[in-house]
Amino acid sequence: MNDAEHSLTVLAGKLGLPSLAYNANGAAEIILGGGMSVYLSKVDSTIVEASVRLEDLDFADAEMMQAMLEANFLGAGTGAGRLAVDSDTGETIYCSRWHVAEMDADALEARFAEFAELGLFWATEGGEQLRQHAGALREERERLRKD
Repeated sequence: MNDAEHSLTVLAGKLGLPSLAYNANGAAEIILGGGMSVYLSKVDSTIVEASVRLEDLDFADAEMMQAMLEANFLGAGTGAGRLAVDSDTGETIYCSRWHVAEMDADALEARFAEFAELGLFWATEGGEQLRQHAGALREERERLRKD
């Protein structure tokens, strides 16, 4: 059985980090190769929310929100996570909530690895696909307005 605090110890060991701890706000940051940051937020003693900021995505206008919802609904590369807008910052993120009490160390490490892989996808190729799809939706909406 795991808790949110122990989860950081497990991940620090897996990643070869000397230590990892939540700050006063219950947040921790893991910087991976290539400079991508994975943020871990302690929701409570047994639930951790992981997120990756998708900085290259425009502010989530109606068309981008539609593209994100479609990707979430279809599970198009989102796995157990989801595309969302951070309510505090307005930033577009890829995130996932983990019930760490139900995970052993191997399951936690596997979930983190999958999350990091999908986070990288959304920060690169997936984000580009979202931008293209949202652009096509904008063009279609504009075409319909003119008709």
